[in-house]
Amino acid sequence: MEKDKVDRLREVLKYTGLTQAKFCEKIGIYQPSLSKILKRQIACGKSITDKLQIAFAINPVWLETGEGDMILPQMTTEGCAMCAEKEKRISIMEKYIKQLEEENTRLKTQLGIDVPKKVG
Repeated sequence: MEKDKVDRLREVLKYTGLTQAKFCEKIGIYQPSLSKILKRQIACGKSITDKLQIAFAINPVWLETGEGDMILPQMTTEGCAMCAEKEKRISIMEKYIKQLEEENTRLKTQLGIDVPKKVG
């Protein structure tokens, strides 16, 4: 049986090693949309092809037709390096935001400003 775009999308998901939720977060789509695509209830459009190329260096020709390599050759090394650097920067920024939130809460408490409790 010949593979189609949905089968190749499943290969990409497996290749990334991510959960569906994390995969969707990385490419910027809702998890229910991916689920519907994988169940062949809705089509996998060009916008998803573009997002996969940007997020994971997926070859759009391979995704559409199965021809060529799954990963764009020029992206295998420099794309991974860029992604790693981006992930590192995001991690640093997330830590900084957490520190700012903690400092904000501490200052509000010192000033006697009502601090709502976090849910979850």
